[in-house]
Amino acid sequence: MNPITRQVNILISLLLILLCIKSSGQTTNRLVFDPLDLAVNDVCGITDSKLVMVGDGGMLALTSDSFDTYRKIRLPTMANLFSVAFFGDKVGFTAGENGTLYRTIDSGRTWQVQNIGTNVTLTCLAFFSNGKGFLSGMQGILFQTLDSGQSWTLKTVPFTSSV
Repeated sequence: MNPITRQVNILISLLLILLCIKSSGQTTNRLVFDPLDLAVNDVCGITDSKLVMVGDGGMLALTSDSFDTYRKIRLPTMANLFSVAFFGDKVGFTAGENGTLYRTIDSGRTWQVQNIGTNVTLTCLAFFSNGKGFLSGMQGILFQTLDSGQSWTLKTVPFTSSV
């Protein structure tokens, strides 16, 4: 990802966070963007008020009140996480550098590593309600799942650069 695209993505993520923060006048436990703490790369709404945010250094932030309060989780990786998506409100995935892929089955409280056999940076997740989903990355890599992410199949795509 080129530096300008990355900066634009971070700015868009910041705007999304600001839109999610309610103006209740409270300052305790408010999410404050600190570039040394969490560079935001993606935000996913699980429900109307439950959100998951992912960023650099294996960091996640979870909220059930639109970021009035939040809980940070550091996954056991230093890889930057670029995408997060959910099948419904329980099963979700986050993907990032060096083929990093983590899965949750409890709305993001705990995460387990999933090895899908690649070291290519994974940049985008997209899921449908029928258990079908896609995971794309650098070098034109594309994986498909038909079972809510329990297994992934490498697909052939007509691209040679990032999807």
